[in-house]
Amino acid sequence: MLLYKRNAVCCDVAGELSESQKQELEQYQATVQSKEAELVEVRQQLAKLSEILDRQTDDMKQLNIETRFDFANVVSLLPIK
Repeated sequence: MLLYKRNAVCCDVAGELSESQKQELEQYQATVQSKEAELVEVRQQLAKLSEILDRQTDDMKQLNIETRFDFANVVSLLPIK
């Protein structure tokens, strides 16, 4: 939504700019659009990595529980001195 507002303001101002300034403004707008698309992609990648990390954390917790259970079973089998 913010991009639309910027474009509206830029269009209003564009009538008052020289031709070179208009070209420069268009280049900046293209750069902003490109960076916004890049940001969306990076956020999606971050979300995927976060999901992977959550799954791995859950797996490690489960392994820790299983390890403690196995250790308790081994200890219970040891002869008491």
